[in-house]
Amino acid sequence: TRTRIITCRVCSEKASKYTCPKCNCRYCSADCYRAHGEKCVTEFHVESLNRMMKNEKVDDGDEKKKREMEEMMREYERQLEMDEREIAFAEGNGAS
Repeated sequence: TRTRIITCRVCSEKASKYTCPKCNCRYCSADCYRAHGEKCVTEFHVESLNRMMKNEKVDDGDEKKKREMEEMMREYERQLEMDEREIAFAEGNGAS
């Protein structure tokens, strides 16, 4: 039996190794991941965290758990901002 190789939908050069969890786009590398659309994956992570927060049962007396979850969201947003700055810096310097 032959294994079917699926080509990266972004660069169409290499075999795809990964799949976007939001739109199922197949891609081969971090560069192609960024090229396919950062917004798509960011939305997936935000939706996942929101679902997790909704499913988390927090009693009125359990404010600590709620604060921890809110801090996790803030840290996630800080990391996204740092990633975006790093990508913009790399692109500005001609790196890929």
